Amino acid sequence: TEAGLFNQLLKLLVFYERFEVDDHRGTAISDADLKASRCELLLKLQRSAFKIEALQPFALSNLSAVDTAPALRAHLNRLPLETLAELAERTGLVHSADDGVAKGKHFLLALFIDRYERRTSQYEHIAQLPLYPDEKTPWDAAIVPVETDVGDQCLALPKLNLQFLTLNDYLLRNFNLFRLEATYEIKQDIEDAVTRLMPRRHPVTRGTAFRGWARMALP
Repeated sequence: TEAGLFNQLLKLLVFYERFEVDDHRGTAISDADLKASRCELLLKLQRSAFKIEALQPFALSNLSAVDTAPALRAHLNRLPLETLAELAERTGLVHSADDGVAKGKHFLLALFIDRYERRTSQYEHIAQLPLYPDEKTPWDAAIVPVETDVGDQCLALPKLNLQFLTLNDYLLRNFNLFRLEATYEIKQDIEDAVTRLMPRRHPVTRGTAFRGWARMALP
């Protein structure tokens, strides 16, 4: 559907907006530098939060205990809207406290979580990927195009053009395209096997009966 395609394109935009690359020099940022930068950013938030009595437990906690979305939401949700807006102004999330109050508490909490939440590194994300696709991915037309696709709309797929952010970006795009190609081949094998099995509805039991045979599938 168009909504699903839009969500996937939005996830792709967010991924590259947060890509581990230096915005000024264009060089790749190592995991150690990325973690150090995130810790320094969270320490600044704790120093600002220490001035607020309700956030002193948050300010005195270790970083690993307060850098998740549930922990940030639990601590910051205790504050009234005006105090939360002032904290957002001190940390540079909004231009002024009045602007933060106008945006609302829900929006401010989303801003804090987006800025200070711990993110999974690319290497950890790749290590967690399954070897085979799940049951939904092969039949998701926004990820795996159908044979009748004429290319009249964009797809949420990585592009292999002449410009890449880093070497890791180039390798990651090729890796994702290789996984999608393997998923498409698995989909074709499943469709071929199911066609050969000739599934039909049984007239008596109303269940599924297989009238065919396939070497690569068992009914």
